Amino acid sequence: MFHKDYIKELLINKDFYALAVLAGKNTAVFKHLIQHLYNPEEPLRWTALEALGFLVEKVPEIKPEYYRNLLRRFLWAMNDESGNVPWGAPEAMGVIIAAHPQKYGDLTPMLITTALENPILHPGLLWAVAIIAEKDQSLIDPFLPDLLPLLSSPNPVVQGYALWFFKGWGIPIPPEVRETCLKKEEKITIFWHGTFHTHTLADLAR
Repeated sequence: MFHKDYIKELLINKDFYALAVLAGKNTAVFKHLIQHLYNPEEPLRWTALEALGFLVEKVPEIKPEYYRNLLRRFLWAMNDESGNVPWGAPEAMGVIIAAHPQKYGDLTPMLITTALENPILHPGLLWAVAIIAEKDQSLIDPFLPDLLPLLSSPNPVVQGYALWFFKGWGIPIPPEVRETCLKKEEKITIFWHGTFHTHTLADLAR
């Protein structure tokens, strides 16, 4: 049996292949990874998300429906009735769906509609739909009208993520939103494919 500190050490070293070997023997690896997702200030949060996506892609399900059940747990965490603070749940669903969109893409609508109901999840939702769209944009296209209002969010982090998402996929930004954001110098940092990128809202609007 391995210790959670060993999992943390592998995360720090980004040794995802060693994590995959362990996960192929014991699903407790996933529990330890997920524990890093719930604190938005956790330094290893994004590494844990990367690792989760890697494992879902590379490690066959040890138990039937294991990954789908993980997705259902994250959905429940986002539900008001769960009583949880669901930090990281949209992003975790995003990396799982993106790992095998043909298997789990049917849960994309529930991810989007559930996360849209809770403003604290909007940055994570936009990150999740970006990583899913990278693998299968058809899963996201029907929901673009629902996501478009996030471009006008009063929260600069949400607005920044929305600018980044829509521009990243070549979707025109409404002129009135663009003109407003060109005057904003608030900075946001976005993690994407192993790297942190910092932009002002004005940069993203340009």
